[in-house]
Amino acid sequence: MHTFFPSEQTLRAVAERLGWTLLHSLWQGAVVAAALAVGLSLLRGRSAARHAACLLALLAMTVAAMLTLLHPEPGTTTMSASSRRRPAATAPVAPPGFQTATTGTGVSVVKSPVANDPRSAASLTTTAAWRGRLARCLPWVSTGWAIGVLLLSLRHAGGWLQVRGWRRGGVAACPALQETFAHLCTRFRLRPGAVRLLETARAGVPMLMGLCRPVVLLPAQAVTGLSGAQLEAILAHELAHLVRLDAWSNLVLIAIETTFFYHPAVWWIGRRVREERELAADDLALRVCADRRLYAGALARLAEFQHASLPFALASTGVGGNGSLLHRIRRIVQPPAAPAPSAPAAAWSLLLLLVAVSLGLPWVARVRAQEPRVTPGEEIQRQAERDAQRRSAQEKDAVESVKRSLAIQAAIQARAAEAARAAEAAQATPAAGVPDITAQEVEDVRVARLLAANRRVARRRAAQDRQIYSPDELREIETLYQVANTKGIRNEESRTSLRQLLDKYDHANRTGCATLYYGQGSQGPERLEYLTRAVEKFSDCYYFNGCQVGGYGRYLLAFTLWEAGEKDKARALIAELRTTYKDATDHQGRPITELAAEAEKTFAGTP
Repeated sequence: MHTFFPSEQTLRAVAERLGWTLLHSLWQGAVVAAALAVGLSLLRGRSAARHAACLLALLAMTVAAMLTLLHPEPGTTTMSASSRRRPAATAPVAPPGFQTATTGTGVSVVKSPVANDPRSAASLTTTAAWRGRLARCLPWVSTGWAIGVLLLSLRHAGGWLQVRGWRRGGVAACPALQETFAHLCTRFRLRPGAVRLLETARAGVPMLMGLCRPVVLLPAQAVTGLSGAQLEAILAHELAHLVRLDAWSNLVLIAIETTFFYHPAVWWIGRRVREERELAADDLALRVCADRRLYAGALARLAEFQHASLPFALASTGVGGNGSLLHRIRRIVQPPAAPAPSAPAAAWSLLLLLVAVSLGLPWVARVRAQEPRVTPGEEIQRQAERDAQRRSAQEKDAVESVKRSLAIQAAIQARAAEAARAAEAAQATPAAGVPDITAQEVEDVRVARLLAANRRVARRRAAQDRQIYSPDELREIETLYQVANTKGIRNEESRTSLRQLLDKYDHANRTGCATLYYGQGSQGPERLEYLTRAVEKFSDCYYFNGCQVGGYGRYLLAFTLWEAGEKDKARALIAELRTTYKDATDHQGRPITELAAEAEKTFAGTP
């Protein structure tokens, strides 16, 4: 009698086949992720190509898992019409090296000539026993996977319902915004009415949602908190998502992440997909909104309104990691260098690599099953031959090891005797022509190495400013500083230039040098104020010649405090120089410890 419900054997066969697929997907996904990592290193600077490569890697993992599922693991339980019929009893066939025997009941059995050898029997059954234990766990693996997929699907369904609620609660934007939005659609070559613009009080940031009937939701606080130009830049970002079909690729990403929720490689690739998606949308939006600072300012302003968004909505503020808001703003203000001309060839190479991996991984899992079958007798004979070869190789290695030990011992004795003879000859005839190295020459070498090390640190500290300030800002900082450096600290124009540098750029490396420089040219309380500020706030700043603000500033501040009557503080600063800043140098390259020693002598001789 036929039934619509599958039997227990059918369910077990499905669970085993699915379980083997899940286990193989672990290493298959790792291989695909490794190939993707190589491809991303070749596509540096091309966010759109990197986004496509990440999506292709996810599809390759899916294809590999599907092919593995369609080609079951050898030994997996199957349900066929022939398996439900009991096969006729046949006499077993003895493999080479084995004998057949008939029992009293007329049943033929196969006897192995090594049945009493425990080691051989264990070596033959280890693999089968391991696979049997693993097969018994596969139904539980499949059940756990099904529960995880169900829970994640329910979570995404709730998010989808919430997105629909936001969309239904939206109202049409004001006519001025509609006109700006229509102009942007024209610049993106979108047909009229392809996407609608709605305002809502429920969303935190502007976002794109919908597949067939897309909608851009604009929060009310963004309308009131952003200028017209900033709103236009943000709307351009959302339309860039629409033009790139990111909503569809996001749906594919959610489906694959739900299916492979247990795989760390999928988590990593999914995070990279979201990061590169936002960067690619920024690049496309900047083709319409050419003012990079305006666009960056709009993104920074939106961060004040941001709250958690749903995976079905593409928000302007993006995600964490390399797609974080701070990274995106830096990338917009300081665009990366142009990619290498060979990047298209690298993209095609990555495409072919991922396709080959996705098609070849399922068959790699069954290479061992396709190897020629070896009978137990042949396997035992081969194992005995391998054991004999291994013992022979071990004996040869032992003999060679003894020979090498004797040769090394003889060489050591010969070298020891030669060294003894050379020492006797050296004592008999003293060496001539060896120059004497004075203590001053040793000190000069130490100071030169110290100065070179400080200059390397100064270059590294100045390089940190290139990550914070733009090239124009760095050029202005250096110009303001060089005005004072060329005209002298006592010049009024120099002091005005330094004050302008201190007021405008309060974290630059040159700001620490300018603070110390300004304090040197001041008198009285103003000198004490600026030298103290240089020591407390800019100790890690360096002049380009390797002079550190923290060390040299404490030296100058110690004399200023001594003249002001605060002798205990002055002595404490000198003691700190000799311990914390013992490797610092001054502008002439002298070690700061020498200056500290001179200062101590001066203080000791001054009442």
